Amino acid sequence: MSNERPCRPGPGKFEGESALCVMAYHSANLGCADASTEGCEWFRSPLGFDADEETTRGASAEGFCAECIERAIDDARELAGCMIREDSQGFVYLTTYNSREEFEHELTEAEQADIAAGELE
Repeated sequence: MSNERPCRPGPGKFEGESALCVMAYHSANLGCADASTEGCEWFRSPLGFDADEETTRGASAEGFCAECIERAIDDARELAGCMIREDSQGFVYLTTYNSREEFEHELTEAEQADIAAGELE
């Protein structure tokens, strides 16, 4: 039997989301997103969320065990990118992209929507 505590994430702003979502959120708060659009933070591969201890500590503080954090880091290596958004109630959601084309298409659409709304700086 392992001395690791079992994962007990939630309830809270990351309820139902993976450790990857929490790490992306903390990485965004550190200013590490590749792009920002209205309400969303975008990350291109390589995500590198394990490069800063703050991101992994954040996932641990939310109740994720070391094994789940490592699995999320390993799974992220296969992604072309991801996006997080926080809704009006403070819940954070993660969307992952398996292809660079899909990621760039969605990011471009979000940027164009911001331009149309006069939000992009």
